[in-house]
Amino acid sequence: MATYYFRNVGTAWNDTASWALLSSSGASAGVIPTAADAVIFDAGSANACPVSTTNGVCLSLTTTGWTGTITLNVNLRVSGGITLSSTTTLAGTGYLGAIATGTITATGVTIPYLMVGSGVAMTLTLGGNLTVTKYQLADVGTAVTYTINANTINISGDVIFQNYSTGAIQAGTTVFNFNGTTNIDSIIPNNFSFNNPITINTSGTITFGSGFVFGGTAFTY
Repeated sequence: MATYYFRNVGTAWNDTASWALLSSSGASAGVIPTAADAVIFDAGSANACPVSTTNGVCLSLTTTGWTGTITLNVNLRVSGGITLSSTTTLAGTGYLGAIATGTITATGVTIPYLMVGSGVAMTLTLGGNLTVTKYQLADVGTAVTYTINANTINISGDVIFQNYSTGAIQAGTTVFNFNGTTNIDSIIPNNFSFNNPITINTSGTITFGSGFVFGGTAFTY
């Protein structure tokens, strides 16, 4: 495991010249982060970081003190903690993936596309409320429980549960607040149980598909 800083002359996530070992002003490490490495964007890091060509991976992602934009042209998969400063902007069509047990704190940041899980049971703890446009649970077919605890996820767009072969359960204390026009469905009908509390607070239309089964403690409109 190593810690990599996005350099003050960094151009892109997948550019080996974009990362340093000691600080954003350090010399190039000549490599890109792996799934076992911590990634830090600090106040000196370049203010634009596209993730393109191949998916970005890291063990943890921290942007405390950084002002800039990470553009997800492909996906960015994080295997541990995610901490995004309020001056961090996420853009692009790829997802930010929280794929293993960890904590995510992104108060004041809109996450255009959040994907949780990777086929292994995990617990995601929210360090504050999240604002998400599109939400997806897992991307492989396996029967596991994903636990999401604390605070609220405010969702304005679609919620997708897909590719399950034998069913899955989402549980925990996090309140899912639907506040836009949202389609909520599973690719395989009646194969997903949603056990987190739900609040509907919107003038838009919420459509629950045939694959959605609610087993939570509170459903509030």
